[in-house]
Amino acid sequence: MSWTISKETLPYLHPASDAQTQSNPAVPSLPVPQPPVLKEHETTAAFTGNFTIHFRPIRPEDESLLKDLFHSHSEQTILHRYFAPIHELSQEQIRRFVAIDYRRDFALVGLAPHEGAEKMICVGRYYRNPALNEAEVAITVHDLFQGRGIGTYLAQTLVNVARQNGINAFRATILANNHAMMHVFHKVAQKIAVESESGIYDLRFALT
Repeated sequence: MSWTISKETLPYLHPASDAQTQSNPAVPSLPVPQPPVLKEHETTAAFTGNFTIHFRPIRPEDESLLKDLFHSHSEQTILHRYFAPIHELSQEQIRRFVAIDYRRDFALVGLAPHEGAEKMICVGRYYRNPALNEAEVAITVHDLFQGRGIGTYLAQTLVNVARQNGINAFRATILANNHAMMHVFHKVAQKIAVESESGIYDLRFALT
């Protein structure tokens, strides 16, 4: 799975030009405005075991949280998500994961209290293919929090957001032994088309 991010779609990430900075050296920098979608999709939900998670769209400043989540994954979770036993994400990959435009691509993270701060425990995202008006969807939940309904919550939220943005269908590629993820998709889709090859399932379902 691969994707590209264009900074033209991320004006709030653009630094002030050198000319602007030099012409007003005494003017303090203003807070960077955040897209309204960051607040629009903030929610809190409780899951099995009376466990509460705060959900919000991913932000560019989430690099360290995302990196920590990756390093906490078991080998099986990494294999289910990335289809290879990788041990590190490059800095460029991390940046592409967190710097998105929230319409063409979207990612929702789940945060839980941890040692006086917040810890990222799950991520659900989609990557839009404008040529087909469909999107590739991927969901990852920390091993210790799997089986609580979190993956289903992420999947349903992504379906709702994608519909709002005019996306007609989701596609997903999963390993044939990833029964938990298949179960999640069956919960949010009325009908799933499945193609299989060499132990890998390619799924497609309409967002109706």
